[in-house]
Amino acid sequence: MKLDGAIITIEARPLSACVDLAFSICRSYATRIFTLTAFFALPSTLITLILAKYSDFGLASCAALFLCTAPFLGANLVAGMGHRTFGDEFTVSSALRQSRPCCTSARFIFAGTRYSLASCAFFALIAPNLAGAFTFFLLALIPACLMVRIGFLPEITILERLRGAHAATRRGSMLRESYFSLLGRSLAILLFSGIVSVALFSVLDQAIGLAFGYSILFGESTGSMGTVAIREAWDRFYFDPFLIALVHLVLWTIYPIARLAWFFCYVDLRIRSEGWDLELDCRIEAQRLEVKN
Repeated sequence: MKLDGAIITIEARPLSACVDLAFSICRSYATRIFTLTAFFALPSTLITLILAKYSDFGLASCAALFLCTAPFLGANLVAGMGHRTFGDEFTVSSALRQSRPCCTSARFIFAGTRYSLASCAFFALIAPNLAGAFTFFLLALIPACLMVRIGFLPEITILERLRGAHAATRRGSMLRESYFSLLGRSLAILLFSGIVSVALFSVLDQAIGLAFGYSILFGESTGSMGTVAIREAWDRFYFDPFLIALVHLVLWTIYPIARLAWFFCYVDLRIRSEGWDLELDCRIEAQRLEVKN
């Protein structure tokens, strides 16, 4: 990066550092992040439970509701943590207020809903006819492309305060030279989130089994072994409302970490391309001097 005649070498922040920062932020602001997550997760999980109980689209509704509502939580996390980088306090009320322009943006709503429903339609109609390994590959690739295609729209709308065509142009310029790098990072974040989700679901299922003597995943034991037991457990994902609701809650639990890791990828990209950390330091120092004077 060249700044006023000075050449400053900036190394890329590895993805592991972005994930570490996300964990650190979740620990530091656990109560506020939990409150924001519950604000979106509880109604979504309740609707999922009702749809799974009274319709045949429980798993599809779980995926559709999560994919359509999670970006709104992401916008609130960006609003809270983004303005925290400016030296402002991270509060639930300020995050909800500052994210309103993004959450009510037609471009944001249309982009998230369109790609989310397209992904659900693909897995509902096409994925069952494909080979298992190829399906799992697409299961990771399509959400990753969705994540990169929407790009950093909340960050651009909330932190850079761009709207309409200006936001689209800015998003395109950021992705033009870093698309494949961001695609690799998004795939890694999704893979990490999937592994953690499976581990967390297993721990919760074991805890429920120890506490109540009933496994949500396997139900009451039928004596089946091996592939038969796995097939019975897999079938439960389509008709057991409590299993589907638990999956939904696990996804909401992991999502803030994944979204904050993606936010720090945005911060890293701006630091490397624009020296954003220097701009933030200057802005904070200017605010300090203004208050002092």
